Amino acid sequence: MDKRVLFLSLPFLTFLILHVTCSSIHDIPIPSTARFEQNLSDYAIYQGEMKDLVPTAEYTLLELNSPLFSNYSKKQRLVRLPTGTQMEQNGSGLPTFPDGTVLVKTFFYDIDQRDELLGKQVIETRLEIKSQGVWNVGTYIWNDSLTEATLALDGFDKQVRWTDASGEPQVINYHFPDQRECVSCHQQHAQVQPIGPTLRNLNIDVVRDHTTINQLAYLQSHGLIHSFSIDQTARLPDYRSPDESL
Repeated sequence: MDKRVLFLSLPFLTFLILHVTCSSIHDIPIPSTARFEQNLSDYAIYQGEMKDLVPTAEYTLLELNSPLFSNYSKKQRLVRLPTGTQMEQNGSGLPTFPDGTVLVKTFFYDIDQRDELLGKQVIETRLEIKSQGVWNVGTYIWNDSLTEATLALDGFDKQVRWTDASGEPQVINYHFPDQRECVSCHQQHAQVQPIGPTLRNLNIDVVRDHTTINQLAYLQSHGLIHSFSIDQTARLPDYRSPDESL
């Protein structure tokens, strides 16, 4: 198969697989071992104006080699671990997160992809909180002024507009999932689990403090994950790059 065709089809195939899977699994209860605050600001995730998405020192940026396609949106991922705790390696798969971990995923669109300085449309933030060994999921919807996001348990659709990199106006019906949809998509082995932050997906070079560094090495150096041989850790390819070996 032409690599360009495969490159273009992977996001669609990912969406199709997730859509079929998420719409057909409804057999575990919604976890309720953590209490979600009504307002996102109660978690002190961002410093300064929330809309700028600048995390506080307690939250660490995570980047993935192969992020899932999500309605053409961009995503910011953060993690907060309880003080004095670490993630534990589990092969190249999902690390073992300590109780009290908060995973944050915020979805946004550049108002105009030709100029990021024109600002963002921040749409939603999803939290995964591990409490009593169980992952709990909650979705927060941002207001139009981007000053706050509030907890929403019911799903709905909203029209979102932006200008793409070629200057063409775009519009989609963005779907906000309800809590049941979140649980269904994150169900693995009859329990809720994070999907993206496996070690093979975190094994990527990133820029931190103006320096390029392997992300796993960065997490180790900051005491967020215990030491192990990064050279022995598998790495997912970046499906967005036509030059990547697939």
